Amino acid sequence: MTSVGRRSFAVVLPKEWAKSNSLEPGDPVLIEVQSDGSLLLRPGISGQRAAVQTTKVIGVGATLRREITAAYLAGYDRIVLRSEEPLSSTDREVVRRTVRGLTGAEVVSESNNEIEIQVLLDTSAVEPEKVASRQNALVANNIEIVAEAIAEWSADRARVAIMMDEEIDRHYFTLVRAIRAYARSGRLPTVRLLDLRLVAKFVEDIGDRLVRISELIVSNALPKPSPDVLRDVSERARQLVSTQNRAFASFMGYQVQMAEEVIAEISAIIRSLAELEVTPGVQGDQRLLAIVNELRRIAEDQIDIADITAPAP
Repeated sequence: MTSVGRRSFAVVLPKEWAKSNSLEPGDPVLIEVQSDGSLLLRPGISGQRAAVQTTKVIGVGATLRREITAAYLAGYDRIVLRSEEPLSSTDREVVRRTVRGLTGAEVVSESNNEIEIQVLLDTSAVEPEKVASRQNALVANNIEIVAEAIAEWSADRARVAIMMDEEIDRHYFTLVRAIRAYARSGRLPTVRLLDLRLVAKFVEDIGDRLVRISELIVSNALPKPSPDVLRDVSERARQLVSTQNRAFASFMGYQVQMAEEVIAEISAIIRSLAELEVTPGVQGDQRLLAIVNELRRIAEDQIDIADITAPAP
C-alpha cells in the first residue's frame, strides 16, 4: 500500500489477476466493503468489453439511484430499469431526478414495468481537464456564496448554494465517464488521468460539504447567531475561495512551488479555524461548531489537491 496525497492510499494489483480478467490500465475495478471490514475487488467493464456490453439492465430497489449512476459512470450507453410489478410513482421520480443529474442521459421510453435511459454523451468530444476546470470554478463560486450565506445567516443564499451543487455533481459524473473513455484510448497518460480523477473527487467532496453548511443554515435559521461571530466565520470561508483556485491551478499547471505555498497558506487557515472553534461565540453554538468543522475539512481537501501536484513531465 502506498500513500496518495495526505489522506488516501493506493494498492497495486497483481499483474496475473489483471491479465486473467482482461483488464488494462484505466479500466475500472469495483470495490465493495464487506461486513467484516474486508474489501472485495471485482473487475468492472474493460476497454475491450465496453464496446460490446453497452446495455445495463437493473431492477427496482433502495439503491436505484446509485445503480443508475454507477451504470452511467461505467460507460453504458443504454440503461434499462425493469420490474415484475408496475413501477411506482416514487421509482419514476427517482429515475427522473437521477437522469437530470447525468449529462447526455435521457429517458427515451417508459411503460408500466420498464424505463429505458439512453446516454447520448460523446465522450470523445469531452476534454477531461476542461471539465475539471469548470467543476473547480463552480465550487470556488459556491464557497463565495456560502460565505455570504454565513455572514448574513441567509437561508435564501444557502438554498442557492444547494441548487448549485447539482451542477457540480453533473460535471463530476461527466468527468469520470470521460476519464474512463480517455484511459481506454490512451489520449492522456494513465497517471495523469488517475490524478485528475482523484482531484475531481476532492472537489466534489468540497461541494458536498458546502451543501451540509447550507443545510445547517436553512434548517436552523433561528435564533440568529451574533453578527460578530458570523463575520469571523465568514471571513475564514472567504479565504478558502482563493486557496481553492490556487490549489487547483498548481495541480493543473504542474506548479510544485505554488503547491507548497498554498499548502502553507491553507495550514494557517486551519490553525485559525481551530482557534475560532474554542471561542465562546462558536463553542456555545452547535450550528457554528458544525460549520467550522466543515470548513476545516474543506481546507484539508484543498491541501490534498495541492499535494497531488507533480513536476511537469
